Amino acid sequence: MTSNPNYEQFAGRTVPFGGDYLYISSVKSFAYATWTDWRNVVPGADLREGGDGDADGADVLQCRVVTASGSISGDTCPQAGGLDQNIYGDQAP
Repeated sequence: MTSNPNYEQFAGRTVPFGGDYLYISSVKSFAYATWTDWRNVVPGADLREGGDGDADGADVLQCRVVTASGSISGDTCPQAGGLDQNIYGDQAP
């Protein structure tokens, strides 16, 4: 399993953010932890950066096109996996 916390998923796919989802709860000998994870994110290239022009490995799948005016469209496939940041939890040893 791999997870890249640097995936740019916020602010128009320009900023990474892990959220506020780190938590551990324990009662006597039982403990449960939750965390943000990026294992299901589909990596991609950002057309606004000339592909992965900054070579940061943090771009996520997004569907953008260059319009007739030369501008770049918004992401038209936000449900295609580029935003699949999830919250996981498990009993801690």
